[in-house]
Amino acid sequence: MATERWPSADGKAIRKVTMWTSALEADIAASPTLTAGSGAPSAAEADGSFYCRSDGAAATTLYARVSSAWVAFQDAAILASTANGEGASLIGLEDAAASLVAAEVEAAIAELGTPITLTAAAESGEVIAVTVAGPAHVGQYLAQLYNSNMLLEATAGDFALSETGAGAEVSGTGEPALLFTTSAAGAAVISVTDAGATTDQLYLTVTPMSAPAGAKAGPPAVISITFA
Repeated sequence: MATERWPSADGKAIRKVTMWTSALEADIAASPTLTAGSGAPSAAEADGSFYCRSDGAAATTLYARVSSAWVAFQDAAILASTANGEGASLIGLEDAAASLVAAEVEAAIAELGTPITLTAAAESGEVIAVTVAGPAHVGQYLAQLYNSNMLLEATAGDFALSETGAGAEVSGTGEPALLFTTSAAGAAVISVTDAGATTDQLYLTVTPMSAPAGAKAGPPAVISITFA
């Protein structure tokens, strides 16, 4: 162990302690240190070093040097807190399968709990485009058309579905039922075509069929559309 200097006459204060890793003088510069001061640490100390902050708060008092960066220790109270920016938002998430976009627990909970939303555009050339927005992962969905009496449109004829956005069709192109997948951002566009040039009111339902490992399929969504 080596000290940089002793600023007090009685030897009670030490500016910097170096935890020497060997008996070689050349190893001192690469050895971990123990330092203190006010404000966040900024010195390029060796990995394994510790810094005690005199003006720190609950989560900014003790720091460790890891991978050439200073990392503040989080105490149990901060991790158990429900305050904004604390608790689950400080806990990292291991996702080897890359099923989620989120990198920490709080964002992952929000991502998994994201419901499907359907937004219909204005009719254009006997086509109404419905934007699908779901959780930020590739999921498989079933789109189905129902008539105004909530009876399933069972066969192709007057109406047809197709995916015309960022998603991909799986099966059922041109039919009143379509199996499709969303993009990695959870997006797709389902175009409803009125092949019979009717003035009917329809209901489009989108039901989650599958989700990546670790992800959660939410409830179905429904939207009313009307051809003029």
